[in-house]
Amino acid sequence: MRRLVVTRRFAVAVVSILALAGAIRNAAAEDTLKVAIPQKGAWDAGIAELGQRGGFFKKHGLNLDILYTTAGPESIQAMIAAPDPRQALALYARLGREIAQRTHRLVTVILAQAATGDAALTEFAAQIEAQRAIGTAATARHLASRFGLRTGLTEQAAADILWTLTAPDIVERLITQRNWPWDTYERWLADAMASSLLPPGPQAALRP
Repeated sequence: MRRLVVTRRFAVAVVSILALAGAIRNAAAEDTLKVAIPQKGAWDAGIAELGQRGGFFKKHGLNLDILYTTAGPESIQAMIAAPDPRQALALYARLGREIAQRTHRLVTVILAQAATGDAALTEFAAQIEAQRAIGTAATARHLASRFGLRTGLTEQAAADILWTLTAPDIVERLITQRNWPWDTYERWLADAMASSLLPPGPQAALRP
């Protein structure tokens, strides 16, 4: 019984957080939610996609109508096309900020509830983190192949660093607990990624 109560509370929290994030475009009486997300297959889209595909939301009386927009692919293409590695990471930091603004409250709740031992939530949280790892690995691969990494840093290590720096719990600590403005977080993230991954060099191109 306790597990059912915790899980139901989580489902209600999902609705509340989506509403706060402005993702809900319309909610019908039968709890059908229209959720706008920027790119099919991206890790942040995966929160809705995985939950829908696995029947997690439906299990609790929630039906998601997922609408895909074009913001995500355009942001990613801008990062890929950037002529300078620091500019590319600054654009990646901006993308990370945009994703965090949409999802960090929801993901924080999922991870916190998963830590209570709920098997379904633990699996769901693991899939979200796996999707994040796929995205950071692709970014590390792009940086390594196009620009090169700092001496001694492997592509896998670079991916792990990106995965760590963009973690939802860091967003929660800096934005929610320490009251950082989003602009400050974005600048810090760009600086931290550049100093961790790239060889020492000019900083002029750090801001897109």
